[in-house]
Amino acid sequence: MINARLMIANKHKGLGGILDFDTALAELRWLDRLDGVGLGACGDAAEVFIGQIPDVIRIDVTDYGNRQIAGAIVLFEKCFSFGARHVHPSVSGILDYSAIVGGCVGCSSAAGANLTGVEPSGTMPHSLIIVMGDTVKATVAFDKYMPSEVPRISLVDTFKDEAEESLRVAEALGERLNSVRLDTPGERGGVTVDLVKEVRVRLDLAGYNKVQIFVTGGLDPERITYFLDNGAPVDGFGVGSYISSARPIDFTADLHELEGKPIAKRGRIPGITPNPRLKRVM
Repeated sequence: MINARLMIANKHKGLGGILDFDTALAELRWLDRLDGVGLGACGDAAEVFIGQIPDVIRIDVTDYGNRQIAGAIVLFEKCFSFGARHVHPSVSGILDYSAIVGGCVGCSSAAGANLTGVEPSGTMPHSLIIVMGDTVKATVAFDKYMPSEVPRISLVDTFKDEAEESLRVAEALGERLNSVRLDTPGERGGVTVDLVKEVRVRLDLAGYNKVQIFVTGGLDPERITYFLDNGAPVDGFGVGSYISSARPIDFTADLHELEGKPIAKRGRIPGITPNPRLKRVM
């Protein structure tokens, strides 16, 4: 599933431009083969349903246009589930599994990663920096003791200006630094498009154009759309509470057919209701 979505993004160079209707519809039909994705099409309208994040997953081609279709696919390319800390450990794996089925490309829990066949993703915490008293010292220690296959992602909003800290850790780690993470709290205005652009420019001017920018902190569909629509050079989003506190889907599983004969409890209509978006799995 993840590799298939990456193929779409690569084919259209990130899907940043406007796709014509036929191309967009073809991509949606191709996505229909993936787990957790359903597609219904009628005439000039198409809808794609990805996972269980209802605010961003329904796109009507007629009403919204092809650019939003491309943008929605890119959005899921960049999202990582960071909600495990908000739930009991016994269900954190299922939470992250569901998030990846719903379109996220990675998750923070080892349990969820094992269920989905991906490598767990994460960054260094604020607590490490606070205990050590300096972002660079904490990043260097992280680099020294963590396994080599773990990406070096430095959190740069703890003590100093984010752009300044980004340059300091980049100078300290050089080529080993994978990304900087911006997690500016709401008390200071949160992460903004202008902040991301400034950090990108300052890193590029210093020769660290390969260092990526990872954004976290109170992210939801509106916030992510804000970054995408304003051209913020964000390489990844860590989404926590929006996923972990998602509203449950209210449904019941009733019998409506028995050995080919319509049947139902009183008050329910006997017989199966056709739904072209559902696929038989047994």
